[in-house]
Amino acid sequence: MSSDRRPGPESPDDDSWRRHTDEAVSVTEETPPVTAPPGAGRQAAGDVPRPLMRWVPPPEPPVQPVRVDDEAVPPPSGEAVFAPPPEYRRPHPKGGVARRLPRLPEAVADTVLDGADFDGLTVRAASLRGDDHRYLTEPRQDTAALWPLTLDGTDALLCCVADGLGSQPNSHLGSALACRLLREETGRGAGLWDDPAAAAQDVLGRVVSGMLADARTRGIGAETLSTTLVAAVVELTPPDRPRRGVVLRVGDSTAYMLRDGLFLECFEDAHKDEAVQGSGTNALPGNPGAVEVGAVLLGNDDVLVLCTDGLSNPMHNDEVKAQLVKWWSTGPVPGILEFGWQLAFRAKSYGDDRSAICVWGR
Repeated sequence: MSSDRRPGPESPDDDSWRRHTDEAVSVTEETPPVTAPPGAGRQAAGDVPRPLMRWVPPPEPPVQPVRVDDEAVPPPSGEAVFAPPPEYRRPHPKGGVARRLPRLPEAVADTVLDGADFDGLTVRAASLRGDDHRYLTEPRQDTAALWPLTLDGTDALLCCVADGLGSQPNSHLGSALACRLLREETGRGAGLWDDPAAAAQDVLGRVVSGMLADARTRGIGAETLSTTLVAAVVELTPPDRPRRGVVLRVGDSTAYMLRDGLFLECFEDAHKDEAVQGSGTNALPGNPGAVEVGAVLLGNDDVLVLCTDGLSNPMHNDEVKAQLVKWWSTGPVPGILEFGWQLAFRAKSYGDDRSAICVWGR
């Protein structure tokens, strides 16, 4: 059988292929090896190193959007996904709108939320800028803060709420500073459970000293930091007995015990008349007045409430108070975001900052 295949490089009958291969081998064998010059492989001084090249695969093609049949999307129910907080007595429709951010060297958040769950005890905290400060582009002057402590060998929870005086330009700094110093000085102190009045007086004295020193460091008047303060220390014990607690305050921020559907005041409130509040109130650091101290027992289903007058003043409205009782004394404890939403209710003539901490015994 004949073949029309021509001899080529792949054909064993091609002598030229063998000859070229032998020549290539002989050239390779006779060629002297190439030696690298001295110093090759080492980077000379001043040379710029060449970057290593790495192959990068091309990006994946973008995912094409999937068309969804309009009939498969359920129609809106007409109910807002996130309902606005309640309103009372028709507040101004634009009063709660934050038009711009305050111009401050130190940022102050519009809203602060916090909370924790312990064995048989739950705490929620919120501090919200009021309608007036939002509308006037002023910072939130309230502060609310939580800290765990160990006092005289007992684990405890420190809750602190402070209300910077609206007439002072640096009171937003003062309220935050008072809470931070209270945490530091309470942690250093002793005897709070045995003699609450003496221990609280000693702690607040050191808080005043710290605030005065801070004012000198900043080069500002101490009165510009003026703030009220209310705080509680609650022991974190197993829930086999009521927990001991100590409450203290300077100024008109206050505390309640919500028990059996009633708000019971923890202090004898001398500021029943709202017209009196805000003008001559006691405040840290310059005019602390008498430190009010009380002892409480937090039992199951009790709620200890600390708050600024941004909440206590609207609570003179029976409708507001009834709603808070419903939220906080019946049903499950609200989540952190839900608690902030509850405090964000709006009421005519009550546009101050609003801060509160609630401690549920369970």
